[in-house]
Amino acid sequence: MKQSFLILLLLSVASFVVAQTPTKLIGTPIGSPSVDYNSGTISYTEHQPSHVFDGDYATYYASYNRSYTYVGLDLGTPHVITSVEIAPRQGWPQRVKLAVIQGANRADFSDAIALTIVPSALAENKMTTFALQCSQAFRYVRYVTPSNVRCNVAELAFYGYAGAGSATQYPQLTNLPTLNIQTTNNEEINSRENYVAARITIVSNQGTKFFTDSISIRGRGNASWNFPKKPYKFKLNTKSTLLDMPASAKDWTLINTYGDKTLMRNLVAYHFSEALQMPYTVQSRLVDVVLNGEYVGTYQLTDQKEVGKNRVEVEKMAATDVQLPELSGGYFVEWDAYAYDEDLYFITNRNGIPVTVKSPKADAIVPEQYAYLTNAMNQLVDVAYSASYQNALTGHRAHLESETFLKYQLVNELAGNTDTYWSMNLYKRRNDPLFYTGPVWDVDLGFDNDNRTYPINQLNDFLYKTKGSTANGVIPFVNRVMTDPYMVQQRKTIWADARSSGRLTPQRVLAFIDSLTQEINQSQQLNFERWDILNSYVHQNPRALGSFAAEVNALRTYVEARFIWMDAHLNYLPSQEKPVQQNTLQWHCANKQLVITEAQPGTHIALIDLQGKVVVNKLIQASTLQIALLPGIYMLKAIYPNEQCVTYKVMIH
Repeated sequence: MKQSFLILLLLSVASFVVAQTPTKLIGTPIGSPSVDYNSGTISYTEHQPSHVFDGDYATYYASYNRSYTYVGLDLGTPHVITSVEIAPRQGWPQRVKLAVIQGANRADFSDAIALTIVPSALAENKMTTFALQCSQAFRYVRYVTPSNVRCNVAELAFYGYAGAGSATQYPQLTNLPTLNIQTTNNEEINSRENYVAARITIVSNQGTKFFTDSISIRGRGNASWNFPKKPYKFKLNTKSTLLDMPASAKDWTLINTYGDKTLMRNLVAYHFSEALQMPYTVQSRLVDVVLNGEYVGTYQLTDQKEVGKNRVEVEKMAATDVQLPELSGGYFVEWDAYAYDEDLYFITNRNGIPVTVKSPKADAIVPEQYAYLTNAMNQLVDVAYSASYQNALTGHRAHLESETFLKYQLVNELAGNTDTYWSMNLYKRRNDPLFYTGPVWDVDLGFDNDNRTYPINQLNDFLYKTKGSTANGVIPFVNRVMTDPYMVQQRKTIWADARSSGRLTPQRVLAFIDSLTQEINQSQQLNFERWDILNSYVHQNPRALGSFAAEVNALRTYVEARFIWMDAHLNYLPSQEKPVQQNTLQWHCANKQLVITEAQPGTHIALIDLQGKVVVNKLIQASTLQIALLPGIYMLKAIYPNEQCVTYKVMIH
């Protein structure tokens, strides 16, 4: 009896193993309409979907439309796909680059997920194999064309086995989470006002975590909407927490980072915000995005800038909140040079500051709330210009919360963000007379990425004093408030606290940049294959450095120099808590030169004149260095490899 049972068990296991052995799959060819290249019209005989399954490298499939087209198989029943083989059209091997392989269980591919991506051109007249790591089974599989190439693929072969599969392992295109968006009927997202129905799937945690929901999606942004790589806003059907970010919400944004070739400037600025302990810092995660089967690049999946728990935490107003104290809050507004394009805005009586009302929304705010908000904002601006504006009880500090205002300013000045005073966010809580500043948002032009201010470290003073348009009235307001000695001193105190505590140091920021660089490395390679812009000037770029590595190195160099600049302008001397190790820097002045001798390689030096201008910013690579200088007094800062910072006074005759 036991022997019979053992035989049956072994036969059962053998049968299971056979069932799981991958084989070449057959099915019904599917695809977008084909093209007749001679006439430029749709063809029902030339370059058909069946041609990629005929075993002939000389034939190929080509679609009538240039983008968002596909060719594949209806397998009839679900199959686990273990690999795919691809051969490019003869003479056009590069046209397979960035093609995406998808699997789905709905004929319209509305539930599709990306199984893999072709990272580069493939060899002709042979099949290149891509192994897949996905436990889910699919009835439909397809090859989706890269942008603007009509598919042009010679041969495809899918391998796998029939079965239900399991929800245990899903593929990611890189080590970043993969975000798949499929609009209904492949509808194009071409508006910032009108939503399109779609479905989203997010694969993360090395393929072990899977999220899906129906969404509505539209374009977003101002200048960024005009880029080829589009930014988006989407609304989930159900409130959810995405990629371990704190907020459970429906509304999310996809920041395109097109003009920021490091793909990380916003994230570094948010790191500053957290280090300065702002009440709310926008949460963001780097992701790969596939839209309607086409790879569209590296994005930042980011909080929607809105009122809500773990976002801007003020009270949500009801239409019945028309009497105090309920009438006093909460409100969320933006001093916004783009306000004239928004649904609800007003202009302050003084300075003409355009104010976009974010919450309550335009379709929900009632006249009493609008009147209260406009009056409170006008009071803030008017008091700032009153004779008693420096008085803590009757001046601007009775209306503007100074700590968040100064932290917001410090984050953006450290980042060198020229949009700082073009757009500022403020919010007001119930039973609180103060407007608070934040969150930090939109820093893609920061970190020396704006030709109008580059190089920022050569400016003699802060951005609100030296650069930026005064047309929207914000910069005059900031200049006025910052003539209050209390504000000047409090700003120094906040900076010194963040620096001396170790929360905000150049070493920590550089380590953060290095970690992002490693995290994004696989994805950036695909992104810049998709968007070949590293040698091009995009938006306000002051330089085109030619490589991702060079862009990141420029960011690191800026950060090092900017900390020195900020320390000098805020009268902060870094602490000397760490012991000096091999402090070999020696210097003397001779013949209008600073001569540095016995320098330890890896020491970073900066020379700052009496106006606060950084005139030299170098990483010492050799033991000696000669620097020609104009006669005068300078501050020499040396940051040694052990992170100790020492300051010297230098006089050039």
